[in-house]
Amino acid sequence: EPQIARMRSIFEASGRARYLDHAEIEASPVLKIHLDTFSGEPTESELGLLNWRGGGAAWFLPATPMVGEIAELHQQTSRRVLEEHGFDYMVEFVCGPRAARGLHIIMFNRNDPEEARRMDECYAALVKAYDDLGSPIGRAPTDWQERGGARLPQYTALTRAIKSAVDPKGVIAPGKYGI
Repeated sequence: EPQIARMRSIFEASGRARYLDHAEIEASPVLKIHLDTFSGEPTESELGLLNWRGGGAAWFLPATPMVGEIAELHQQTSRRVLEEHGFDYMVEFVCGPRAARGLHIIMFNRNDPEEARRMDECYAALVKAYDDLGSPIGRAPTDWQERGGARLPQYTALTRAIKSAVDPKGVIAPGKYGI
């Protein structure tokens, strides 16, 4: 309750935010999906999003500090890059006690080679834009994990060392994140 009150006071002071209680959220089919998911009860309803553009989805998760100017810069940057590549701007800001993320969902038709190529170029442009901003990116898609690791060779070396100490035979999630 104290955290909710604190967050409400900050966001509502902007004049652009309104608090929705659980009853209001449960009454909205779209918002209820998120209430269930963030309460640890994922449902099949949230997967309907994957049919948006032909079944392809790439998740782009840059760290987004809860600082208005930075969040606004991130929104402008993402919107510009996505529009340049012909994709919809779809993002949720997920804020927790330890970190905040701008959860971008790049929906594309994975059966269309041209669109899949554009999505890959879009993802590369997002990675570069956020690297230029100095914002770390987490949970890269499987086909981006090695490229993502190549951006941060010291981090990759550290995670490889930890993985080899914990999993010397390499049986836990082999190849994930390039380790």
